[in-house]
Amino acid sequence: MFNDYKLLADDMAELLLGESKLELFLKENPLKQGASPCGPRPKLIEVRKHLTAALDRGNLKPEFLQEANLVMAKLNYVEGDYKEAANTYARVGIDDLQLVAVSPYRLRMIAEAYSTKGIMIMVMIYFLEQKYKTVFSLLIFFVKYRMRYVQDQFCGTVKKYEST
Repeated sequence: MFNDYKLLADDMAELLLGESKLELFLKENPLKQGASPCGPRPKLIEVRKHLTAALDRGNLKPEFLQEANLVMAKLNYVEGDYKEAANTYARVGIDDLQLVAVSPYRLRMIAEAYSTKGIMIMVMIYFLEQKYKTVFSLLIFFVKYRMRYVQDQFCGTVKKYEST
């Protein structure tokens, strides 16, 4: 029984270390509005190790497991891995989290998760729009030059026909 408490305490320590190091990183390196996150950095790799250790062992109680996943999603967002962050939020069931009778700390985490998810959705929509604009412009370019090729082929065929 003592061993179970030790494992839980170890996982809680990993969770708290990971979360505090992520917050410290963000305090020292604030994300600028409109700037894209920059990917993994050495300090963030250490954060990921702590959070992964807490999550992989499976000793956390459900509410702390949710918290660890929310922090992991935040880390993914900070690293610019929106897809993984969105998958983590979906696994947690962020849209189904209870907002009644929760501590201010937990409420802050949930609010932060919602805002991060909203920002990610806006960014992903923007990139999809840019991607579709690029694909559409390439398609127009292709059609325009294909029509020119067909027109040149047709004119060449007509000239051959007229000369015979």
